[in-house]
Amino acid sequence: SNLISVFYHELGHAVIDTMQVPIFGQEEDAADVFSILLIDEIFEPESANIIAYDAAFGFHAEAQENTPAFWDVHGPDEQRYYNLVCIFYGANPDLREELAQELGLPEERAISCAEEYELAIDSWGGVLQDMEEGTGKLRLMGPSSDPMYSVIRQAIESFNIIMGFRLMSASQLKNAERRMPITIRQRYPSRFVPSLMRI
Repeated sequence: SNLISVFYHELGHAVIDTMQVPIFGQEEDAADVFSILLIDEIFEPESANIIAYDAAFGFHAEAQENTPAFWDVHGPDEQRYYNLVCIFYGANPDLREELAQELGLPEERAISCAEEYELAIDSWGGVLQDMEEGTGKLRLMGPSSDPMYSVIRQAIESFNIIMGFRLMSASQLKNAERRMPITIRQRYPSRFVPSLMRI
């Protein structure tokens, strides 16, 4: 779940860069929002709940381990936790009320979550629509022996299907004005390695 969330977050950075999406505020916050919107959109409700729950607890665990670095480009992990929970809850408050309560979303914040979701989907919706209308697709290049290869490959395949991306023909690729390969590299803390080996 956390790997999918991180993958979509990093994909958000790539989309912001390659499509020159104007960002007001922190790009890291925009990438977090992109990630949770994709999780909500791409996965079936039960799977989306599990992924969002686990991704939120990834931020929660980091918040318990680390002192907030207010100078960092990333917001404090505890705030990222509540932002993720709020936007995910706001996408479907009727069905996700129990999840929001379980994750400790304060009522004072829950009141604005549907509006926060609408703002997020309005902000990213045009970008996602532009992506759907384009050609090409994401491709994964890397050693297939890497324990994360199959997890990321599945995420990319799902993303390509949902977005309706299609393969470019060889002649289209040759004649493309510019090719923008996207490389996503993530180093995994040593504490994750045993979990990764079981995937």
